[in-house]
Amino acid sequence: MPKPGSWHRDGNYVHDKKLNYVEVFYHPEDVPMEKGPTAILPGSHHLASGPVGHYGNLKGGVYFAPPEAPAGSILIMSYNLWHRRTPSTAKGQR
Repeated sequence: MPKPGSWHRDGNYVHDKKLNYVEVFYHPEDVPMEKGPTAILPGSHHLASGPVGHYGNLKGGVYFAPPEAPAGSILIMSYNLWHRRTPSTAKGQR
């Protein structure tokens, strides 16, 4: 299990050049920056490296957050993309 906030791929991923597996994210409510939205690193599905949680912020990362992803948004992406929950300053669950 990756440390909260660390870049990771979800378990049981298979690294290959084909898009045979997808992952779906759904946010039933807005997830503003204060709540620590999911960050995704585009293009990382081409990298065959192992855990990268120690890198922190990486240039090119994008957020699955408003205004681009308001409440009710669905994100379908390659299962091999690195992603992480960003730091949260809000109280409660997201």
